[in-house]
Amino acid sequence: MKQAFNRLFNIRPHELPRFSWLYLMSLILVIGRLWGRFTLNAVFLDEVGADKLPIFFTVNAILSIPAVAIYTAFADRARNDRLLIGIHLAAAAALALGLLLLQLGLTRIAYTLMYVVVFVPLGQILGAHWYTYINGFYDTRAAKRLLPLLVTSFGVAAIVSGLTVQWLNTVLTPAQIMFVWFGMMLLTILMILAQSRILPEKPVPGAATWQTAVSTTPNPTFFDNIREGYRYVMDSGLLRWLVVGTLLISVLVTLLEYLTGQVLASQLGTTQKIAGFLGQLAAFANLLIVLPMQLFILNRLIERIGLGAANFIFPVGNLLVGLSFILSPNLWMARLAQINMTDFRYSIGAPIENLLYNAVPLRVKGRARAFISGVITPIG
Repeated sequence: MKQAFNRLFNIRPHELPRFSWLYLMSLILVIGRLWGRFTLNAVFLDEVGADKLPIFFTVNAILSIPAVAIYTAFADRARNDRLLIGIHLAAAAALALGLLLLQLGLTRIAYTLMYVVVFVPLGQILGAHWYTYINGFYDTRAAKRLLPLLVTSFGVAAIVSGLTVQWLNTVLTPAQIMFVWFGMMLLTILMILAQSRILPEKPVPGAATWQTAVSTTPNPTFFDNIREGYRYVMDSGLLRWLVVGTLLISVLVTLLEYLTGQVLASQLGTTQKIAGFLGQLAAFANLLIVLPMQLFILNRLIERIGLGAANFIFPVGNLLVGLSFILSPNLWMARLAQINMTDFRYSIGAPIENLLYNAVPLRVKGRARAFISGVITPIG
């Protein structure tokens, strides 16, 4: 049975314990985040209003750039696990502040702050660092096999959270759901700490460990880190194309998110209805489309057509959905746009794009990734 499982999913026997731990940790992290995101998205549209989304996008971008700049300063200088814990602690602290503001009756400010948490520390920054953390355990060939499978945890988490978020909003208040999310963040931190004891890391040839990335020369200043990452991005043809693609996609995704918010606010209206709509849509998309593709198609497709060609899957789909939605902004197109912006983006587009970073030298990989994901994306 175990051999059949390993053969079906192309996992080596010695890789299974760590893979299982990382998979479980990812499930807990993403389920909590999606419960929070679905609920906050609905509360924001219901209580703050879709007309305030442009202001939110602007504030989000302004906050993202210094936040990612701080991350960039530590990206290749600190242990990956400690940096991941720091990101979660920052998000948990902001979430705790939001809960305190709710107790003081500052509802709009509180939910806006917590909505920012979804996108800044747990969006741009965690999105930039999570794959660096995972790649630290595997060499390049193993990462190509295992990363697409590991990312199926996002799909499973989307199904679980999507099917339960409407029920959760009937038995708990939005503030109580935020508290549950806060607890799951703390549990994720404990799992990161426990992994070093339960599954001590062994050196893997070719793996992106922090020790091999850090030089013996004195640490450069903050501005040296930024300058070096920018210089390498501009000198690399691959990364220059990633900059252009990221900028264009960011502009289109922001437009789609605004149009989707307008449609959901006008046609659904209440927090429970919007949260239920988003959750059920995510569950449906991941169960019937995304998860089967990740499990049985994506890793084989990458091996057959190569990363460069596979990297066009999300941008082309994004462009087609965007053009269709602009021509006909209705609830059905809002469904397609939402699936594309979230499920396809984080379960298919992001894993393929992040595998391209294996071609970037370890010394500047974190800073180059942070520059593109955390500076170019907010500008878009």
